[in-house]
Amino acid sequence: MKLITEWGHQYCKCPVGWDLAHAVGNIPLFLHDWDVDMAVWCSYKYLNGSPGAMGGLFIHEKHHHQESSYGPKFNESNDVNSSDNTIITDISGPQLTGWWSHRTETRFDMTGHMELAKGADAYRLSNPPLLLAAALTVSIGIIKSCGGMNNLREKSIKLTNYLEYLITESPLALTSDQYGIVTPSSSEERGAQLTLSFNHVNVKKLYENLLRLGAICDYRLPNFLRITPIPLYNCFEDVYMFVKCLRQALYDTESV
Repeated sequence: MKLITEWGHQYCKCPVGWDLAHAVGNIPLFLHDWDVDMAVWCSYKYLNGSPGAMGGLFIHEKHHHQESSYGPKFNESNDVNSSDNTIITDISGPQLTGWWSHRTETRFDMTGHMELAKGADAYRLSNPPLLLAAALTVSIGIIKSCGGMNNLREKSIKLTNYLEYLITESPLALTSDQYGIVTPSSSEERGAQLTLSFNHVNVKKLYENLLRLGAICDYRLPNFLRITPIPLYNCFEDVYMFVKCLRQALYDTESV
């Protein structure tokens, strides 16, 4: 990410934005240090914010409006009764604003002028959905109580490597003609997830057989299973039991 961002700036002369839906809460991210211009993500996956959870937006502070400058605003006379109602917009900072974008100190002064709050607060539009915010706040608190993303990532690598070992090399290993691993083999090039592709197997039926055995993952047509041990609540025994279920589910699917 750091390298692609650098190249985007250096060679394309353009801002660089990232979709972090499968990264946030999964791997450590250093968006400010990597000079990322913007990023967006959902919170219902690895952040455990629940279905319909709030999304997230990162804007590098170099794109925030300059301190003590406010906008959009009327002409410099600040006379709302003036016939010249030209809007002067600061080229930095948000161009889509709401009443929560306004400075708290003067929000209810009813001047008719937008005075942007400092920094990221200027990007707020309105009240946050409190129940969704509460669920997300609890989840982030749990992540912090576990030592933060670096600790979780360390366990995550071990869990996913163990999953890969069981599938490929252990006595429980699947036969090579049954499947392939789509995700990179290096733990430094992947997150928690392994995506398996299956040959000549009805993956929807395989998924249903896994559910029947009490093993939950995710399938994608035409022939993919997405398997993700989560360091917050999965242990090595869970991974072992999943692979046992996978072998049984494969047998049941191929026997039909």
